[in-house]
Parts: sequence; structure tokens; C-alpha cells
Amino acid sequence: MAQASTPEPSRHDRIRLDALREVGTIGAGHATTALAKMTGRRVMIDVPAASIVDVSEIAGILQLDGQVVAVVSLRVMGDITGHALFVLPESNAVKLSEILLGKKSESSGELNLMERSSIEEAGNVVASAYLNALSDFLGVMSMPSVPLLAVGDSAEILDTALRTVSGASEIVVCITTRFVFEESVDGLAGHYIFLPDRPALRAILAALQLD
Repeated sequence: MAQASTPEPSRHDRIRLDALREVGTIGAGHATTALAKMTGRRVMIDVPAASIVDVSEIAGILQLDGQVVAVVSLRVMGDITGHALFVLPESNAVKLSEILLGKKSESSGELNLMERSSIEEAGNVVASAYLNALSDFLGVMSMPSVPLLAVGDSAEILDTALRTVSGASEIVVCITTRFVFEESVDGLAGHYIFLPDRPALRAILAALQLD
């Protein structure tokens, strides 16, 4: 018996996703500028993949099951509220720290204080860049809180992060891109996740004409 084919997205759906992808591209562009200043290296990006999905679908999109991840989380305040997460596989977080600090990691197990601080700072820069792009798209003002870093099993870390977000909607914005640093062989893939509170979700859906 033939399987039913997955329906192609409508023209309007493609336009709306294109608008969200443009927000991701602008945010990634801001992030690369800031990371270039922090590292003294030229930074390039891949075209971001963007989606609005149910919170239960995050694990499937990230595809990080069984991996150790680093998650930088920030509370979003202002005209739109919610929580922002920047998620990296731990191996990518270590590479990013080495680029930022200009030396090989000295940690054989857990990240040391300096490495954690550098990842928090980079996560703050990236998450804030995406947040600013989203705020500009919506025509609102927002600001991030002090970043917090957690490292551990992807399922446990993400589950804890999602459970501690009170008042958030069941819908999240997810933007994935890859940063390529000059003189580095491999790019560093990262995921930006915005968990909007319900009023912020309504504003996002209205702007994308999805309400």
C-alpha cells in the first residue's frame, strides 16, 4: 500500500516561513558581526533554517538525542516576553570557547570557569542578536536578562529548561544556522529557540498572519 505523500506547503505558508527565515538571517548577520569583533576573525554563516513548531517537536528538530549539550538561557523582558535558548553540542561549545580564548581547552572533563564564561558571553551575543532581529520585525522593544549556562545530557537539560519556563505557550520559534570562523575547518552549528509567553506568541503569529 502506497504511503500518502506529505502535502507541499502552500504559497502563503512559504511566504510566512520566508519572513521568519529572513528574521533568522538578519539575526545571524548581527551575531556574526559581534562574534567577529570578539574573536578578531571573519565569520560566515549558512542560510538559517527557521520554523514555528509545537514544543514537543523541539527534540526532533535539534536531533541531539544522547548528546551532551551546552545551553545558554536568557529571560526576555520588555514589550515581548519569554525565554531564549542558544543550544550547542558540547563539542561545538568547546571549539567556540577555544576560538574566543585563543587557546586549546585545558579541561579533560567539565568546562572550567573561564571556558564557561566565554560560552555564556557568546551565547548572550548570539541570542541577543536574534532577539533584536525579532523585535525589529515586530516593531517592539525587548531586552535579555543575564545569561545562564547549563551543560549536560540533551534530554535532561532541555526538559529542565522547558519545565522551568512558566507562562510560556506551547509553540516555539526555532532557528538553526552554522557559523564558520576564518581559519577553522568545520563550522559550528547552533540552535536559537525562543519560547514566547502567550501575548508574545500572539504578536508573532499576527505579524506572520498565522493567527
